[in-house]
Amino acid sequence: MNRIRSLLALEAFEMTFGGAATAGAAELRIGTASHGGTYYPVGQAISTLVGNHAAGLTMVPVVTQGSVQNARLVNSGEVDVAITNNNLSV
Repeated sequence: MNRIRSLLALEAFEMTFGGAATAGAAELRIGTASHGGTYYPVGQAISTLVGNHAAGLTMVPVVTQGSVQNARLVNSGEVDVAITNNNLSV
């Protein structure tokens, strides 16, 4: 079941950002958190999945201060995607 969810999430990601490779943006940046937090290894795993399965795309995890900063970084365009929690108040 987890494999199916992962594949569905990856497919949704490709549908969202798949055009980025053809538009010349071959590298995406994902906002995570500090090296010692939970979000950084999750961001690394997502980056690895994208690199292995999304043709023409690579993803780089970016160390940040966490959810609040991640939302602001997406808004400013400094990262393309980010990990946040569901009760975020910016």
